[in-house]
Amino acid sequence: MLDELMASLGGVCVSDKDGKFWLFHAGEMEGILEPFSRKRRDVITVGIDVSVSHPNLSEVAAAILNERCETRQSFE
Repeated sequence: MLDELMASLGGVCVSDKDGKFWLFHAGEMEGILEPFSRKRRDVITVGIDVSVSHPNLSEVAAAILNERCETRQSFE
C-alpha cells in the first residue's frame, strides 16, 4: 500500500544496505523519505525521516573526506 502511494506521488522505491526509501526529484533537488521504527523499553515509535539532497553534494562530501561516498548526503 505504501509503495503504491509513494509511486502515485512520483516517488521511486530504492533499496540499499539499510533498507528501502523513496526518492523524489524536483528539478536538480532530491527528496528522500525513509520509514523507520524504533523500540525503547515498551514504546515503539514509527515514522518517516525526510531529507533533501542534491546529486553533487555527495561528490563534495567525498572530496572533503578524501574517500568514496556510497550514500546520498543530505542537507540538515
